[in-house]
Amino acid sequence: MKQFIQSLLCFVSLFLINNQILRAQQPVSVSVQLDSAGYLIGDYIGLTITISHPYQMQIGLSDVAQRLNNEFEMIRQVTNDSIRQENFLTEQKKYLITSFDTGWLRIPPMVVYYQTSSGKYDSALSDPLPVYVGTVAVDPAKGARPIKPILVSKNENRWQWILAAAFLSIGGISFYYWYRIQQKRKKLRPKKIEPPKPPYQRAKENLELLEQEQLWQKGITDQYYSRLTHILREYVEETLKVPALEITSIEMLKALRKKLTDKVLLDQLSRDLVLADFVKFARMQVLDEDHQRVMQTIREFIEQTKPEPIVENTTTPV
Repeated sequence: MKQFIQSLLCFVSLFLINNQILRAQQPVSVSVQLDSAGYLIGDYIGLTITISHPYQMQIGLSDVAQRLNNEFEMIRQVTNDSIRQENFLTEQKKYLITSFDTGWLRIPPMVVYYQTSSGKYDSALSDPLPVYVGTVAVDPAKGARPIKPILVSKNENRWQWILAAAFLSIGGISFYYWYRIQQKRKKLRPKKIEPPKPPYQRAKENLELLEQEQLWQKGITDQYYSRLTHILREYVEETLKVPALEITSIEMLKALRKKLTDKVLLDQLSRDLVLADFVKFARMQVLDEDHQRVMQTIREFIEQTKPEPIVENTTTPV
């Protein structure tokens, strides 16, 4: 038993050392800090994201409000500072967030996208950060505070107010019963329920609508790529059962490689999704043919992964 514990500790130590070495080799590092060790429910939480990278490198931070899970709410960004040391730049982005959940919560990893000197697209993630949110302490020994007496004010026009309140009450009651009758009549009318469209059909229609709006032709490229990738993520989540709306592009591609075998299609989708992230988060300028190619890649992916139609057997047994 003692030898097993020693082996386990050795494995964990090697894993942590390797993780630190890999992070040290990355040209971009990102970390997350809080301004306090604990908070009360509803308190403002100061969140600081520190990004270090070469000065000339183009980077893009993922949407912080989107990365925060349902346990936190974004209030606003406070500051955006940077410090340059020779050819290295350190950026600090400070935000105010809050939470109305209690207990030990978790700040998820923040993602920074960047392009290396060799032209390869990559990303860096911060470590998840635990934070404790407590409730307001109540001392039962002090007992309940006394109730304040009712404040009575003199009003000479009391009867006018009483008549006005009576007319308002009669009008409100009359409107309430009229509204109830109208609602009952609506319920008695037959409703035509249309079956929901399948994800494949909805994705195709949304892509055609997006193409007709000509967003990138009008210079609205970030909104074009946000809509385009959202259509893909909705289709992947509903058809391939991957939580694509809650994870990053890199995590979604890892999950897709476990489900699909078309390596050529997945490699092309990976390159185009990283390009889309750079346009959305780093405001990178790309060519017109890039806009068209990303749209075509997503169309081909949807066509090749659409569910096979179910053919009903209409033959009767002999």
